[in-house]
Amino acid sequence: EQTDKDYLQAFSTLSLNSQCLLVRFLTRKPQFLKRSSLQYPEIEDIDAAIDELIQAGLLSTIRPSDWPSFLPTMTKPEILGCIEVSQFQVKASSSKAVLVEFAANCFEGSEPELLAIQEPYLARRHQRNIDYILFLFFGDLNNRFQKFAMRDLAVLKTRAKSAVVSPRFDTKQDAQDVFKLLLQKRWFRTTPKQAKEQVAEYLLNLNQIPKVAQAAQDKLALEVGIELLEENPIKAIELWRTSNDPIATQRWIRESYKSQDRSLLKQELQKLRSQSLPAAQRVFIEDFYARKYQGERTSI
Repeated sequence: EQTDKDYLQAFSTLSLNSQCLLVRFLTRKPQFLKRSSLQYPEIEDIDAAIDELIQAGLLSTIRPSDWPSFLPTMTKPEILGCIEVSQFQVKASSSKAVLVEFAANCFEGSEPELLAIQEPYLARRHQRNIDYILFLFFGDLNNRFQKFAMRDLAVLKTRAKSAVVSPRFDTKQDAQDVFKLLLQKRWFRTTPKQAKEQVAEYLLNLNQIPKVAQAAQDKLALEVGIELLEENPIKAIELWRTSNDPIATQRWIRESYKSQDRSLLKQELQKLRSQSLPAAQRVFIEDFYARKYQGERTSI
């Protein structure tokens, strides 16, 4: 994997046509695109630009290692074509999700007949470098160049030229820490069942995070804890304790009261009541303590 500076250097040495084509590729959401879809009137000699980008390692043809992530991007007829040329039997009326799972289990992506079907496609490479560079510019992982297109179409209002621009982060380490957290968040939200254990460990081992990412960390700890609760309530409570989200506070207190030592929880709540807490947490703790330990029958 290239460093971010290496990626930018590789981009700067490209011809203008190739730079424009790569930016066009980056405005498209999929990692894999058909060559035939890369037709733009402002770019001269598309084929030469593609060849230059492949030579620079910024694009490539589909590799067998791409197969698991490439499969879902194929159309249903293309997946059926893969299955048919390989002489497997499957109902053509099956849903695309069923066909994707079937093909994932039957093929490795390196079979000659499959390579021929994949040949018209190109893959964007160095995704992590791209994500990080765009993250530094936009401050998140959600935005791409679509904002510029919308600006140029006069659909999106932009800030005035006199607006003060300042760095998003104080240090390089802060930027990298926030970026890693957002990558974990994206991974979890894409595949919560597969990612929950690893993301939980990542969150529990975090030492400190910049203030600009605190809300994202709080929310992610809440969501991962909810996903883990049924099979690992102890870890779920641990996660919620690391979060300042008021819902996470409610969750760990309620679950601790149900499954752990109530006298120890009482002592902890007494300490929390003496601290200066945000209103949403303070009101809940006072209310919970009054109902569970002081005999109050009604709730705020």
